[in-house]
Formats: sequence, C-alpha cells, structure tokens
Amino acid sequence: GQSIPIRSLQREFGPILICPPFGIARTKANEAMAAGAAVYAAAEAPALVSGLVLIGPFVRDVPAPAWNKLLYKVLFARPWGSAVWGKYYASLYPSSKPADFKEYTARLLKNLDEPARLAALRNMLAASKSASEERLSSVAAPVLVIMGSRDPDFKDQAAEAKLVGERLHGTVRMVEGAGHYPHAEMPALVGPIIAEFLGSIAATPAAV
Repeated sequence: GQSIPIRSLQREFGPILICPPFGIARTKANEAMAAGAAVYAAAEAPALVSGLVLIGPFVRDVPAPAWNKLLYKVLFARPWGSAVWGKYYASLYPSSKPADFKEYTARLLKNLDEPARLAALRNMLAASKSASEERLSSVAAPVLVIMGSRDPDFKDQAAEAKLVGERLHGTVRMVEGAGHYPHAEMPALVGPIIAEFLGSIAATPAAV
C-alpha cells in the first residue's frame, strides 16, 4: 500500500483537527485517547462541532483486569520504559509503516526520555474515559467511526466499533488489515473514506 510521512498526514488533516472558537463550526478528526475529548467537545459545545471522525477511539472505560495499572507501572518505568513503548508502538502498524516512521519514532522515544514523560504516559493509559462515555448520548453531530481490524488496543475491534457507532448513531467503517492508525497505515484507502464523510456533512449546519 501507499506510504506517506506522518508529518504529511498532520499537514493534510490539520484543518480538521482543531475546533476553533468564536462560533465557527468545524469537523473534528480525533484518534485514540483524543477521541474522548472530541466527544466531550461535541456534547458540551455542539454549535462548534459539525461532525466527528473517530479513529480507533477510546471513548469509554473498556473492561480490563484490575492489575492493568500495575502492569503499566512496571512496563513503562525507567530505564526501559521508552524502549518498551517503542516496540509496542511499532506493533500498531501491522501491515505497513509511514515513510518517516523511523525518524518519527526516534523523536518520540527521545521525548519519552525527558523527565516525567513516562509518568504522563502511564497516567494517560490508566485514565478513566467516564467523562466522554457519559456524554455519548448527548452528541448530535454526524459521526464516522474508523477502526482497523488488527488494532491491538481492542480485543474485539469490530464489536467495539459497532458499540461506539451505535451509541453515537454514527457510521462505522472497518479497515481490513490495519492497526491502530489506519489513516497513516493505509492513507490511500482511509483518506477517501474521510473525504466522503466530510463531503456529506459540508452543507449541514452544526447542531445548536
């Protein structure tokens, strides 16, 4: 499949990543943990959000063993934590990696080696998603849920995508063979899916 730099994806999707102030309605495209923030924003400020694209979204507290938090503390502790995260991060792209994957990963791991970064990572992984889960039923904007069929962050990818899609009354698109970042892993396939969704809501006023 086609592979493009991660930074190029950030430039391409930049205009739809930010929900600006001053009453300007925009579509928010958010991935993983950030999807919860997008749901929160859409529920609390519907006039500012005309649609949501949620990719591999964590928007609820998925049942997990009680020892998970302890596992995070062990795996992502110094001095090995950043290396462990690097190996896990590579597994999130099971079919192909972006052209600048090595460069991007080197910067990522260098960042994680800074003081308090691993602690922030552990806190993020263990954080409750209850605030967004409680607001799922309050989202009125159109929603597109995109999920890779090989996303290692979910035990049953299709079931999770279906559940989130149903609770948000959204559309679900599974990307066969993709991991946690299908838009970066298979941009030639996922890009048109997102573009089609954006086109479908372009003329639709944001909820008020």
